[in-house]
Amino acid sequence: MIKKPTAKDLFFFFLKAGTFSFGGNMALVTWVEKEICKKKQWLDVEDISDSIAIAGLLPGALAVNVITRTGYLLAGFGGAVASFIGVLIPSFVLITFLSFLYMQSGDLPAVTDFMKGALPVIIAVIFTTALNLAKRYCKDFFSYFMLAVACILTVLPLHFNLIVPLIIIFAGISGYFFAKPVSWQVTGKNPLTFPLSFWIKLLISLIFPFLIALVFFNIPILKTLSSVFYGVSVSLFGGGYVMIPMLKQIIVENNHWLSIQEFTDGITLGQVTPGPVLITAAFIGYKVAGLPGALVSTLSVFVPASCIMLAVSAIVNKISAYKWFTPVINGIRPAVAGLILGASGSLTWSAKPDIFFIVLFVSSVYIILNKNWPLAIMIPASGVLGIIYYALI
Repeated sequence: MIKKPTAKDLFFFFLKAGTFSFGGNMALVTWVEKEICKKKQWLDVEDISDSIAIAGLLPGALAVNVITRTGYLLAGFGGAVASFIGVLIPSFVLITFLSFLYMQSGDLPAVTDFMKGALPVIIAVIFTTALNLAKRYCKDFFSYFMLAVACILTVLPLHFNLIVPLIIIFAGISGYFFAKPVSWQVTGKNPLTFPLSFWIKLLISLIFPFLIALVFFNIPILKTLSSVFYGVSVSLFGGGYVMIPMLKQIIVENNHWLSIQEFTDGITLGQVTPGPVLITAAFIGYKVAGLPGALVSTLSVFVPASCIMLAVSAIVNKISAYKWFTPVINGIRPAVAGLILGASGSLTWSAKPDIFFIVLFVSSVYIILNKNWPLAIMIPASGVLGIIYYALI
């Protein structure tokens, strides 16, 4: 029998995941799916897929929301908190350090070259995860159709921030009418419970970032930073990239906290550091109010959305007993595979692949499908290759 992890186990597991999961939300989610479901067998693949489906309907960083729910699923509220903190520490520490260096020099070319080298492996991980999910969930014409629709809509440059939740809603409605009835349970082997103490802890967590801002009472701007990123957290549908025009208006045009060049460089640093691109909030906070600003901005942009994720999980757990819910989720699951496949296509397109990228991507796909090499070695090694390669050409 496989031993369930403790909150401490989850903290160190997600600390590792947050350190090596370059490439944004889907890279982080696919890392978690491979390590938790296949390697450690703590959860079923369905647990992660269903978390992706729920998170896709909600605001905030999809990966952090999925990880928060995963932590609760495995070790209760303490597990959720430990997972949330563990996965954000590496990206927070790294981007804060890079922010410090950037404020000193204004340029970090080696970081960009590292990301160019790591990106082919990251995309290969996302691509192979999508293939495995498609193999698992696509059994008939309808499921393949939903996968194709989700993939195509994800790849197309629609610039519409509600596209992910709309795809999931469409897949769920279509599943209700057309999906074959297959037995389903909301959380596989680990049924969720939500006692009164859960809701009290959730409320305390929700206001925690603002309480931190109040602690630093001698830095009044922290309350403004906290309010700004609270608003971003609860209104950000469709992933971290959707925040760019919203933050540009608030940070650059309204408050004049950053120049347009500093803002653009901050977004770039958010992309090349591990974890979700929303960690750019730490860069902005650091520029405005130093380390306290980075901490308050990071907590304010991630905590509210994760609290919403857990609250909605409680609702989903209640309605999962209804018969209509089974075909709905059977429509959503192949669409989730399509979303992940589409994400790999979008990342490939935006990377403008060269011969180095293609060779590394194909090699990585082969290794992932046929070998058992640890991603914690493959990703940093490819990043170092990128630094060497782009320094030579």
